[in-house]
Amino acid sequence: MSIQAYDVSSQLDELQLYICDPGGNLTYIIVEEEKESLNAVNTTLHERILKRFPQLEQGGRLMPPRLQGSAARLEMAGGELCGNALRCLASLVAATWENKISIPTTLVRSDEVLLQGSTLTAQLEISGYQGQLECRVLREGEQYSVEVAMPRIREDAISIQQTLSLGRRELLCDVVRLSGISHVVFHKAGIASLSDKERSTLLALAEEEFSLHNSPAIGLIDLISSEGGMQIDPFVWVRTVETFFFETACGSGTVACAISQVVTTKDNRSIERTYLQPSGKSLMVRLSRARGSEGEQVYSTTLSGRVAISS
Repeated sequence: MSIQAYDVSSQLDELQLYICDPGGNLTYIIVEEEKESLNAVNTTLHERILKRFPQLEQGGRLMPPRLQGSAARLEMAGGELCGNALRCLASLVAATWENKISIPTTLVRSDEVLLQGSTLTAQLEISGYQGQLECRVLREGEQYSVEVAMPRIREDAISIQQTLSLGRRELLCDVVRLSGISHVVFHKAGIASLSDKERSTLLALAEEEFSLHNSPAIGLIDLISSEGGMQIDPFVWVRTVETFFFETACGSGTVACAISQVVTTKDNRSIERTYLQPSGKSLMVRLSRARGSEGEQVYSTTLSGRVAISS
């Protein structure tokens, strides 16, 4: 992941923003204390930023943290949860703590960052989730290695071996309803070879069939296994801003694939799996399962990858 600061004042109402690369799906983060909330009121601004920087796929805005002990909070433009944006946030927090970049203390609380050995740890907040998520940031030369916890998911939020009919094709899939985003995981279904119209139809079918009307975002993730390993093709739709991208990387979609595979194979072990993204970079998921207070299965996951920052 690389981070660069851009001055876009002449085009975009004097906003300061950072553009981050979390191994794909380029993400902007606005740093501005006094502007109105981007995700709540200003879809037009989001559209203007994407038009100004067509390589971008998503973005959001730093907001003052709500919870005690949090180092930072990110509100995505569509109000969704995004694993890679969470990694971008962790990188900004680490770079601020190291005085590599300057962000107001109302937006990044460096005093809430802990140094444990050579690892920085902090609690983060992100749209689509009401609690705190821990990040761990380790400097490796000129790079960071960033691991973020993702929201826990109960077994009743997962539906396996479902079917969607697209024309004459019957597509098998698993549905993973994460907090703030839901993913429909297909297995080598050739989603990338479909037309835009067919993918839009498939998205509408999934939303209706699996009752995803309240999900801020929906991903159609094609999981492809080969001798070389596992890779994903992610297509993500964000409801509020009406974007539907073939993302060059998808953190939450990667987590959904790991959950889908573990549930489908009934693997009871803790696992660690790496998934190749369309960008050519890889993301790693660590997953463990345990019994909840009511006896249900609960899945805990972390998402990690290396991070390089440039200013």
